[in-house]
Amino acid sequence: LQGMASTSLLSQRFRLANNVDASGTSAWNGGAGFRPIGRGTVFSGSLDGDGKTITGLTINRPTTSRAGLFASTSAGSSIANVGLVGGSVIGGIWSGALVGNNSGTVTHSYATSSVTSTVNEVGGLVGFNSGLVTNSYATGSVAGAGQTGGLVGRRDGGTVDASFWLKPSDGSRNGLDNGIGTGKTELQMTDPLTFTSAGWSTTAWAFTPGDYPALLAVTACSSDVCWDGGAGTFNWFDAANWTGDVLPTASQSIFINALANPVL
Repeated sequence: LQGMASTSLLSQRFRLANNVDASGTSAWNGGAGFRPIGRGTVFSGSLDGDGKTITGLTINRPTTSRAGLFASTSAGSSIANVGLVGGSVIGGIWSGALVGNNSGTVTHSYATSSVTSTVNEVGGLVGFNSGLVTNSYATGSVAGAGQTGGLVGRRDGGTVDASFWLKPSDGSRNGLDNGIGTGKTELQMTDPLTFTSAGWSTTAWAFTPGDYPALLAVTACSSDVCWDGGAGTFNWFDAANWTGDVLPTASQSIFINALANPVL
């Protein structure tokens, strides 16, 4: 996972093959933990978590801006189908569990991690957003000096759609309601209707009454050519969205990942 931060790999496409136990990151780098991906050069590639989880990721960099699994993502980048479970992020301005500064697309993802900062623009999933966040949620505790949100700390343009954050019924987290994403009580967050009525896909998520939504693995490709969404354009005629970066021919059978929402 940490290898994705290598400068030469920041434009590549990745898929998680297994769940990742990142609990050991708490002892990395003299206690500073995981080094966010895209810290110096912005991440412009894609990560498809394939329904997998990253557990126990720790980032302890209180004076570092853009703290998160990803520090910064560019327009055209894509993060999808991944869950961050537990762990903690401590950072400076623009800190979020999944992305500190997002200009790309985040979809079908969630975080239960805590996020803490002594400055502004801090969110449970994304710190600062100018891209697209959709069909995602956050349940972890969030603390910051201002412009702090349960899902996203600050939005400048961009879109946040059909995404939610945990808002206890006792009002203890009302200060996180900045209007970016929708706050829901635990009862609502564990009610499948909250998500299905917002258009969440049953091929991407498993909904069980009384539990938070869980990601499902993407169906493996078994056709001649498969849509992998690698270009991040969601365009049928962009060759980079297909395996081998080659457009399918009329005689080939194809597999389209419905989670990528291609424009047909």
